[in-house]
Amino acid sequence: MSTSLDAPNLETLETRQVDQQLSEVEERLVARYSHRADLGEDTVRAAVAELRERYSVARVRSFLPIIIERAARARFDRHISARA
Repeated sequence: MSTSLDAPNLETLETRQVDQQLSEVEERLVARYSHRADLGEDTVRAAVAELRERYSVARVRSFLPIIIERAARARFDRHISARA
C-alpha cells in the first residue's frame, strides 16, 4: 500500500507539465519572431516572462500555455503591423 508520500503530488506534476509547455511556447515564439530586427530574442523572451508573471496567480493553470502563446502572438503581430 502506498502512502501519500510515495504517490506523486498531482499539483506538482501539473506545474511541471505547464512549465514544460510554457518553455516550448517560448521556443516557438523565439523561432517565429526573433529573426526580426525590431523584436529580437531578448524582446520575445521578456514578453513571455511578462505574460507568465501576469498569469502567475491563475487558479487554473492548465490553459496558461495557450493563453500566453495567443497573447504574445497578438502582441507581436500588432507590433509588426504597426511597423508596416
